[in-house]
Amino acid sequence: MIPPKRVLVGVDFSECSRTALAFAARLTLQVGGDLDVLHVQEPMLTAAARTARVNLTAESAEELQRVIQFTPPAAEARPETFVICGTPGTVLCDIAAREQADLLVVGAHGMTGAARWLFGANTERALRHARMSVLVVPSGWRPPSPETNDLTGLGPVIVAADFTEPALLAVRAAARLARLLTTSLTVLHVVPELRVPDRWMVYANDAVTEAARRASLDLNALLSPVKDAANVKTPTLFFVGENDVRVPLSQSIEMYRALRSHGVPTHLYVAPREGHQWQELRHQIFKANTELAWFARYALGGASYVPEQAPAGTTR
Repeated sequence: MIPPKRVLVGVDFSECSRTALAFAARLTLQVGGDLDVLHVQEPMLTAAARTARVNLTAESAEELQRVIQFTPPAAEARPETFVICGTPGTVLCDIAAREQADLLVVGAHGMTGAARWLFGANTERALRHARMSVLVVPSGWRPPSPETNDLTGLGPVIVAADFTEPALLAVRAAARLARLLTTSLTVLHVVPELRVPDRWMVYANDAVTEAARRASLDLNALLSPVKDAANVKTPTLFFVGENDVRVPLSQSIEMYRALRSHGVPTHLYVAPREGHQWQELRHQIFKANTELAWFARYALGGASYVPEQAPAGTTR
């Protein structure tokens, strides 16, 4: 679920897990969710400590609190903590499910992680078996805006996609995450190169170029809201600036024409000289008046609306 309401992060006291804790805390504070912090004790270590009459669970709980206090902004998130004995990868998944976490955050490597592997064994187990989304934080991650307690400045969000339903769901989740972080979204589709003898390379290059062209068209069609235009029934207004680069005029025209072709009450207004946020006072007043008149007509059963006037002498 994006944004996540409950985040669980695994901490094994390694530097990488502390980085994951910092990321999870910042994400939780940004979305206003709840944070759970879990430390999993190895059974063999627990048994050895018991033989030596050492209460390892109590000591681990104390160490976990110290880690939280000295890993800002984790303490600000007021997390609930758990110390459980078991196989780390399995316990991570089980506790995340039990606590109904929307997101499981782990470091790329733990205490025993070897740098030559992409992920540690427990992280890989979580990726394979968790029933919720898993976010792996690389050991070298640092907050882009250390002076804040959230993820301000993070981005862009990049998502790989093919043309399957799971990929489309991933793209939608990535789009929600990008909006949450107020950053841009890049959707990436890979067309693999063809390995052929040199004498056939010209044909292979032509084939890859054509495949990339078709994939671009298919991806744009898959992601475009126009494909769902037939399901729209709500009267819809479009306001767009002539110089809008975030939502180009051509996209607004395309959606407007699609709704109109399906008989949906709609209107498109284009403001000259404006970008995404309209700045000229007369345009702002026009937009507010038009919106209120539209709501009066379609939401309030045709109630009358008297428009506001721009101050005398206002030229823009």
